Amino acid sequence: MKVEKKEKIILLAISVAISCIAYNEFLRGYNSIDMAKIIAIGYDQYSIQFSLYDGRIIMAMIGLLANSIKIQLNIYYIILLSASIIISSISVIKIYSIINNIKPAQKKLTKIIIFMAAYCYIFNFTNINNFQFIECIVMSISTLLYILASEELIIKDKKINCFALCMLATICYQGTIGMFFATTLLLIFIQKDRNFKKIVDLIVISVMVIGIDFLIITIAQNNIYTTQNQSGRLNMDFMQNLKSMINRLPYLIYSSLGLYPKFLQMIFIILFLTLIYIYGIKKKEPSKFMYSILIMIIFFASSLAMGIVYQGLIEPQNGRVVNSIGASISALILYCYADTKIFEYKFYKEVGICLTIFYFITVNINTLQITNNLKSENLIDEEFAKQIVQEIKKYEDQNPNIKVTNMAINYIIDLNNKEEGKFSPSYKKVALFGETQMILYANYEIEKVEFTDEIKNKYFNNEEEKMICIGDTIYIQTII
Repeated sequence: MKVEKKEKIILLAISVAISCIAYNEFLRGYNSIDMAKIIAIGYDQYSIQFSLYDGRIIMAMIGLLANSIKIQLNIYYIILLSASIIISSISVIKIYSIINNIKPAQKKLTKIIIFMAAYCYIFNFTNINNFQFIECIVMSISTLLYILASEELIIKDKKINCFALCMLATICYQGTIGMFFATTLLLIFIQKDRNFKKIVDLIVISVMVIGIDFLIITIAQNNIYTTQNQSGRLNMDFMQNLKSMINRLPYLIYSSLGLYPKFLQMIFIILFLTLIYIYGIKKKEPSKFMYSILIMIIFFASSLAMGIVYQGLIEPQNGRVVNSIGASISALILYCYADTKIFEYKFYKEVGICLTIFYFITVNINTLQITNNLKSENLIDEEFAKQIVQEIKKYEDQNPNIKVTNMAINYIIDLNNKEEGKFSPSYKKVALFGETQMILYANYEIEKVEFTDEIKNKYFNNEEEKMICIGDTIYIQTII
């Protein structure tokens, strides 16, 4: 049974409204991770040296358009983020519609549960990392296209359409391809006939798409000169990359990238798996538990898709390439609804509904809290950068023949100090505050250099917070 157009519009409006509240701080203006690079080299060069260089043709076109109309950078980000929220909400409605077409929901409460699961399938903690980038727009488009491709292959049995959508999704943003694998296999498991032969089609289409994408990227990287230090490079050492990703996978799952309370995702997964196990034993359907375990393995394994071919994307902080991990709990909920009667039998129904509602609430409260924290970090780092520039200007006014071009920072880690120092960046890792933040927050070009022991011993004591310019370098010691 198809979902009515009116119902889709209402749910789309609800999804957009919830997301606008959750991402309120970002929508009011946020210094995204890639803004500093755009400030440093301009829209046009960023589009060529980063987007096109990595085979993201659609993003390159968007960037070149922004360059031609000379749009202000913060407005550019807000527009792309707003569009991303709408596009991601369309993905939510698409997931909702697919599940309803497979197993029509009759009661309003059941429809609400499916909507909550579909919403968290897209707007989970990994999506926070997506929205930290200017490129959030192509991440959202690619996710939607991959979901549509899964529908074309499994529901409509149209392989050519599936291939075309996958190809278009990949030239938008290949990092979300794990969602294609995971969503396609999930649809196979919740179909009544479970046509596992479709897995062959999935593999063939994926190999073709990845092969063409490799060709596009290889041509781009062999013909585009870049001076930028980029970490996301093709790396053909597949086995080493796979080993690295597998080693990191447990951390990714239990830590939730620091974007969701530690272990909470694991707790929800265990609770839902326990519910399915009890249901399977009591109703003599043990295969349901085995299928749910396989679904979890699939969603975890799908997160490895980009890491095994791209050097630099195997780091845990890249939530944008492990979206399937974030979608795993929702996948369990959707499986419970479509392939079991958990949401029909008393007790199982009550437990399933309570867990789903609680999960939905925690996801949105967490998003609101994390985005608030990230925005606060923007303000802290902006103040820190301005203090550095102020000290440099003061020194250069006193020494007109000297130009400060270098910066060195020494962090004193004081676990017992509950109060922040008088000047301190938000980042807890020394490597993360440097040239990029100085360009972004103060529009000041400076090179980060080593804080030597000689300088430390001569000009600083172990507990002192201090900024001092010596020659062409400003030395900063701060407590975190």
